[in-house]
Amino acid sequence: MVVAADTFSAGISFGEGGAMSDASHKTSTRSETSVAGELTGDLGHGNDDATAARNADLEPNQSLDTAGTSRNLQHLLRGSGLGSISKPLKAHCVLANSTPADSARYRIGKEIGSGGMGIVYEGWDVQLQRPIAIKIIRDKELAKPKGLLRFFREARIAARLQHPSILSIHEFDIDSNGRAFIVMGLLDGQTLRNVLADESLADGHNRVSELPSLLACYLKVCQAIAYAHSCDIIHRDLKPLNIMVGSYGVVTVLDWGLAKNLLDRVDSLDSFDVDTKIRSQEQRDPACPMATRSGEMLGTPGYISPEQARGEIDRIGKPSDVFSLGAILCEILTGHPPYVAPTPRKLQKQASAANLDDAFSRLDQCGSPPILVNLAKHCLAPDPNDRPDDAGAIVEVLTAYLDSGQARAEQELVRFFDLSMDLFCIASTSGYFYRLNANFQRVLGYTIAELTSRQFVDFVHPDDRAKTLVEIEKLARGEPAIQFVNRYRHKDGHYVWLEWVSRSIPEEASVYAVARDVSERILASEARKKLEAEHKLLGKLVDATEDAIICKDINGYIRSWNAPAQAVYGYSADEIIGKHISVLLKPEQISEELQIIEKVRRSGSIEQFKMNRVAKDGNTVQVSVTMTLLADGQGSIVSVSKVTPSEEGPGTP
Repeated sequence: MVVAADTFSAGISFGEGGAMSDASHKTSTRSETSVAGELTGDLGHGNDDATAARNADLEPNQSLDTAGTSRNLQHLLRGSGLGSISKPLKAHCVLANSTPADSARYRIGKEIGSGGMGIVYEGWDVQLQRPIAIKIIRDKELAKPKGLLRFFREARIAARLQHPSILSIHEFDIDSNGRAFIVMGLLDGQTLRNVLADESLADGHNRVSELPSLLACYLKVCQAIAYAHSCDIIHRDLKPLNIMVGSYGVVTVLDWGLAKNLLDRVDSLDSFDVDTKIRSQEQRDPACPMATRSGEMLGTPGYISPEQARGEIDRIGKPSDVFSLGAILCEILTGHPPYVAPTPRKLQKQASAANLDDAFSRLDQCGSPPILVNLAKHCLAPDPNDRPDDAGAIVEVLTAYLDSGQARAEQELVRFFDLSMDLFCIASTSGYFYRLNANFQRVLGYTIAELTSRQFVDFVHPDDRAKTLVEIEKLARGEPAIQFVNRYRHKDGHYVWLEWVSRSIPEEASVYAVARDVSERILASEARKKLEAEHKLLGKLVDATEDAIICKDINGYIRSWNAPAQAVYGYSADEIIGKHISVLLKPEQISEELQIIEKVRRSGSIEQFKMNRVAKDGNTVQVSVTMTLLADGQGSIVSVSKVTPSEEGPGTP
């Protein structure tokens, strides 16, 4: 069984001569120890046994001296298979508290995991100056017939599998004091079980968003098992707890304690009492493994195949691992393994009966891509003959799905780039475009090659460069740019106003941006501001003049009315604004007013036209009118009339 702690403190320091300093390493948390204990593949033991075994543990800062011991190991393991021993070896020196010899290669640090078979420690390889994990067999296991052989079989099988996602075995041996141990790599990370137990994944939306990263992890697991299957080795206890997920995409399959070489016709080491194990596990964790002789269960109830649950040892093969991989995929997609029950015994009954109706129903309702749902169901087929032959078949389906998804996304991106009327680009935070759609050439006149050959700030209006560089700095820090506006030079020399929405991926030093030509909007806005300024100025002039000034829209409704107009007609501004100009006319004059408006529309103005108007008190007022068409601050056409009292009669339009 290959073991690693669920977490490992990288801040270990070592004292004189390479010994681990007591003050330098962190105290292992309860959760770390618990998980590491489960990872040891311990087959269960009673509380009294556990206490006794722990009393036989090593103290920190002891060492393992392998000098001159290889002959002991060769003697123990010679013969067919792994060899045999006639008498169990007593590791009587495990309790030794003497200072280790200076020649000892491995120094032992804090305990990071424990189980029925052995105890795992952080360690230090004095010779190669590297951190390691050391698993030391328990005294009670060493006393069992073939206990030592079973311990070393785990190391030998794992050592055969040289794969990036299988934990490396550096050495196994017996030291000069009779202590059997396995030296292996020390991992940093958390188990897939912890990843899948994250409360955020209970939200369906979060599970969908995390699916790509979970599938990437799952693919690496399948690749590792596919490699093992190519070597005719089966794991027989695949589950999320036996998968370590580390930083930088590192995924490692652990715990090869139940693994088997299919080329070995007889495996006499598969001999355990399942009833005792189930009773023990019911008090601990239903996810822990159980192994047995023919007719009894081998594996972990929540993830094992029906043939394993029924103890059909002769039928256990590569398709059995495939079932367990399907069970892991089921948990990734639905949040639960195929079998769900409160105790190992009930789980075992479900697994033995291949009761998969609930699992298949959850898969159908999970909303995941059909190809993944169908793959999980195919792997979970009750009959081994109906499943994929080995893990390599899963790798093929999953790789094809992931590759097609990437190709499909790239095709959609190309369509999105090419079909949109907006300007799409991908740029670097160092200031260069490296992907542009055709709209850049249409809007700016430059070829794509011209735009990508120079820093994009070279195309920006000189007055806008400083603020553009500020936005690029913000994007480099991961801040988005929303509705940022600047001017880009067209190839013919004029400038185009562009409005940008941009987001960056700092770890890739990339900026994804979309821009839109807003020149017409900006120019219209500037023109409107100009008109508003002119309108305000006109308003000030109107208020300051002694002439009566009336402003009405092109349909004849009065918009403004100054104090001299009130003096002429008698109406205040509040009374007249919003009313039609016809309130100042006699009924027979309405047609005359329409003729006047039409003349103004054609010529733009009339000057000093004599006409009669009706004042508020009903009296006729003779006025001289000068009328001009103007655009107001909102872009509407209005008629401005200058009115002066006149003693002469009305004129003719």
